[in-house]
Amino acid sequence: MSQIEILSCEQALRALGEGEVARMVEQPILVRQKEDKLLTVHPNWHAALSVPEFRALFPTMHFRVVAREDGIDEAKDADYYAWRSKYL
Repeated sequence: MSQIEILSCEQALRALGEGEVARMVEQPILVRQKEDKLLTVHPNWHAALSVPEFRALFPTMHFRVVAREDGIDEAKDADYYAWRSKYL
């Protein structure tokens, strides 16, 4: 079994900048970067934060990188919704 690397806020920001998706260890929050915003999703809320806002809100939190196979395939998702809107 491989060890999961735990990242600090700054390390997570670097990983997000490289296109990774991160999950917060302390709370059920997923984060990904889209252009200059960090899309932050919790089961009860979501937000698009700037990097300074993210740093201010989560300076002491820990993150781990989510494996690619755990994520959503955006091409398949777009194909599904194109098909769904055409036939429903």
